[in-house]
Amino acid sequence: YRQALAIREKALRSKHVDVALSLDGIAWLYVAQGEYGKAEPLFRRAFEIRQERFGSENIQIVPSLNNLANVYRSIGDYEKAKQLYERALSINEATLEPKHRYVGSSLANLGSLLLDGGEYARAEVLLKRSLSIAEEVSGPEHPDVGVALDLLALVYRAIGNFDKAESFYKRALSIDE
Repeated sequence: YRQALAIREKALRSKHVDVALSLDGIAWLYVAQGEYGKAEPLFRRAFEIRQERFGSENIQIVPSLNNLANVYRSIGDYEKAKQLYERALSINEATLEPKHRYVGSSLANLGSLLLDGGEYARAEVLLKRSLSIAEEVSGPEHPDVGVALDLLALVYRAIGNFDKAESFYKRALSIDE
């Protein structure tokens, strides 16, 4: 990845979109090693390249927003992660069809973060929408549906609705099996 980055920076220019791909690659290696402090500036630089190239409300920056949000979530900076997930969701909702799978993914990202932060009511709303999209787009037995069910089960478990949590877990297990 570093060699690719050097080649791309030399052959293209330091703000070319392909440079962002190499930056993301290196950053993901750092994430895999738990080196979030090293990953964050690389993801940020990739984000800045994409934002400069495509604009601040273009769907092309959403992966970078999610990458940065994931890093901030991993290091416990939930407020930064929340802002980035919300921005990614906003861009996806403004750009894509309401039932697009990327909208569903954005809902799941933000919903699971809110779940972690104890914002159960809002998490439930977002995760229900994510489940609905997954079912409609991929079918009722798709693994994405299982993931959405698992997340909703976590919400219901957290708020003490164990019967509902159990039913969601059972359905998710059936899909996984």
